[in-house]
Amino acid sequence: MHAVAHAEDWTDEGDGATVEYRCRGSLLLCGPPEAVRPLLSRLPAGLRTVAVAPGLGGLGRPPALKTLGARVSRIEGHLGRFRAYGQGSDGELDLGPLSTNRDGLFDLVMDLGDPPLDPREVPPLGYVRSAGSLAEAVERLEQLARLEGTVHKPRYFDFDAGLCAHTRQGRTGCRRCLDACAAGAIDSPGGRITIDPYLCQGCGGCALVCPTGAVSHRRSAAAPTLAAIARALDTAPVHPTLVIHADAHPPTAAAGDMVSLPTAAVAAIGADTWLGSLALGAARVVVMTPADLPLSSRQALATEVAAARCLLEGIGCDPNTIHLQNKDDDTPPVSAGATVTPRPSLDVSTLSSAGGKRDRLLVALGHLAHHAPTPARSVGLPAGAPYGRLGMAVERCTLCLACTVLCPTRALGAEQGALVLDDGACIQCGLCSDACPEQALSLLADFDGRCLASGAAGRRTLKAASEPYPCAACGRPFASRALVMRGMEHVRDHPMFQGKGRQLLEMCPECRQAAATGLAGSPR
Repeated sequence: MHAVAHAEDWTDEGDGATVEYRCRGSLLLCGPPEAVRPLLSRLPAGLRTVAVAPGLGGLGRPPALKTLGARVSRIEGHLGRFRAYGQGSDGELDLGPLSTNRDGLFDLVMDLGDPPLDPREVPPLGYVRSAGSLAEAVERLEQLARLEGTVHKPRYFDFDAGLCAHTRQGRTGCRRCLDACAAGAIDSPGGRITIDPYLCQGCGGCALVCPTGAVSHRRSAAAPTLAAIARALDTAPVHPTLVIHADAHPPTAAAGDMVSLPTAAVAAIGADTWLGSLALGAARVVVMTPADLPLSSRQALATEVAAARCLLEGIGCDPNTIHLQNKDDDTPPVSAGATVTPRPSLDVSTLSSAGGKRDRLLVALGHLAHHAPTPARSVGLPAGAPYGRLGMAVERCTLCLACTVLCPTRALGAEQGALVLDDGACIQCGLCSDACPEQALSLLADFDGRCLASGAAGRRTLKAASEPYPCAACGRPFASRALVMRGMEHVRDHPMFQGKGRQLLEMCPECRQAAATGLAGSPR
């Protein structure tokens, strides 16, 4: 049986989900002269072309063609709004005056150079490279010509800045989306993540690696995706294999029971959905990568799968229940090599109402751990995985609690004068360890599945504790003893904190202010 799960709840109508480009037909053709010249007589009708190559020079014919003997040094922009610069004897030149558009922008770019002007794995819409034959170059020119007019594409992503863990108080933490974007659409000017919808091509890698769900793919939203999987599993035989694949690349027929999930972005669906699918009743999850998937997205998927398999191993489940497979692989997708473990299925409403991305993952892991065939244990995780623990040099910690202020997921918190960590909520962003004034914290790339045994309470571990220090004036506890003692140690030789001045360090802020005012007004 081959059931298909469709997440038809997604729509791009009426919710600002499209991006509009306007292409007026101005083409920049550049590269070495031996590659550019053969194309000058094969330019598609309707394009107004500026050809730039060393030694080209002079005005060309027909009138819709201009030539310039120079080398293009760089370009920037996207369909309808490319800026181009050339290298001249007096430095860099803006090539905008050559464009037939009044704003000095080019709509399209055909780059025949090696290396290319734009090295990004997924270049912007309107820019093409060609290192093939003349026939292939002509075909790509014709494809560019078809973009003339108004072009719409989906706005692929949603971004919630409130969930982003990139920066806190000027310190840099998580940068996974920046490193994963194959299109170079993500930047962080001033320490704030921004995503350019005109450069984004919908690869989905950013949504995959984002540990908090701040970045999500509009066509792979969690709620409709999980609902579609649950419906398909309900009509399938017990514990089928779920195959996640690209819309245009369905899996080949395979023996056994299978549920397929076609999606616009395979790389946008990650461990929270994979583990959720297992909790909903799937025996295995196979992620099929299409041949045209960008290498960076492929690598991100491999890292995420490796981490998810470690999580399964840590809670006592077979790690082979999650499997990554190339679409061109002849191996049937159901043969992932996992041991089928019968277990009750989690209700999809429990997952959908869990909260954010990490909450869904923890709920799914907790359900799987409760029905795991073997005991949970501690396992190592791949480097850079957004899961793990914190190491603590207890003798250094003063309980200043700066780490709790910076923690973007509230994994670190203060409870009754102690520092506690929610192991499941830690995304290993490094903000706490980087900011700790005593260098007491360190990131540990391992996962202890036993922390899920008692639910959310079982995930919280004590990291440091210190008795409270009472104010020398009013007797009210105002800080940890370790913090006060460390402060006294730091300033023990300072003349301001000798004699009565030293007592200021033993007071709460209110009493300290009152005492300091009295000292300032007293005769010396």
